[in-house]
Amino acid sequence: MGTATRMLLALIVITGLAILMDQFISRYSAGSWNQLAPRNVGILQANGDGVMISWTTKAEAGSYSVRYDTISHDGDFVRYAFQATEVAVFPVAGETLAAGKSSVPQHFYYQVNIRELLPHTRYYFVVVSNGTQSREFAFFYQP
Repeated sequence: MGTATRMLLALIVITGLAILMDQFISRYSAGSWNQLAPRNVGILQANGDGVMISWTTKAEAGSYSVRYDTISHDGDFVRYAFQATEVAVFPVAGETLAAGKSSVPQHFYYQVNIRELLPHTRYYFVVVSNGTQSREFAFFYQP
């Protein structure tokens, strides 16, 4: 086997390992094993006087907030200028199929209303749940 062939095989193996590691890091850095990691983040404009942000976790979080600002901070949650902590929490029971397997696992649903926003302004935010945070999201507030 020539040197060029060995180098090509080594490159293929290294590329394959890099792809596997990237998939592993993407999966687990998103908190897939963390029961308190924010999931299913949603944004709803509510009656023109603000927005409602919602998310779920697999287990009930002891602390949670939404950090937001008019400037992107690339997810560095301590740098966001505003914080909403008045969060409503709703436990959601799982649904069971006839075979006894859970089709919708038990989870917790959270929602927070953010008011007094500047009209025609883009906001950036992260959800923080027991120190585990979501990626940064954005919305444009237009009452």
